[in-house]
Amino acid sequence: SSTGSLVHARKVLDRMLAGTVELDTVGFGVFVNAAGRKDGGLAEVLRLVDVVGCQGRRVNRSVVVAMVVDGMCREGRIEDAWRALEEMRLRGWKPDFVAYRIVAEGFRVAGRVKEEGRILKQKRKLGVAPRKDEYRECVLVLVSNRLVTEAKEMAEAVVLGNFPIDDDVLNILVGSVSEIDADGATMFCKFMMGKGRFPSTEILVHLCESLCKSGKGEEMWEIFRVLLDKG
Repeated sequence: SSTGSLVHARKVLDRMLAGTVELDTVGFGVFVNAAGRKDGGLAEVLRLVDVVGCQGRRVNRSVVVAMVVDGMCREGRIEDAWRALEEMRLRGWKPDFVAYRIVAEGFRVAGRVKEEGRILKQKRKLGVAPRKDEYRECVLVLVSNRLVTEAKEMAEAVVLGNFPIDDDVLNILVGSVSEIDADGATMFCKFMMGKGRFPSTEILVHLCESLCKSGKGEEMWEIFRVLLDKG
């Protein structure tokens, strides 16, 4: 599903469900994230959520909700994302603060301040605080399975919402993401330094190589200036 082969992925998923094979957060989450981005994706996501039911005991439902709405918002389908929050919550897939923040930000970017305020109010009333360890595990498993784009998107939702994330996860993200997106890796590095923490030398070398190859020497020097200022 990560490569866009949803038809084949769905066949595998159907056989897993028929054979009562246990699903996990990353496998199911990546699939419904991809499915939710397509036309009619919301109906497919809800159908899958209903089918998975008790067979997804290893699936972290709050993290999957965040993955679903993040994919929809990246496609500009903010109405579907908002509806997904409510429908999945009613099905027992409790959205956390990360998911609500993603959808609220989508409406803010669209200039729909009234809806943004309503979603933030729902967040305070209905959402649950995100658990750092659950997002940590998800990001690390994504990276270990070479799903770097998915790891980057998941971590962006956490970092841009200023939710907690461990230094070692940020280091891994800077190094991995620098191979596919120099700007994204720089964002993670700046977030880290903004918290008074710094990447390892090896990771910094990877990032600088990526920035130079991308013709982004000024961004590299900007990072160096921060390091020099901090001694």
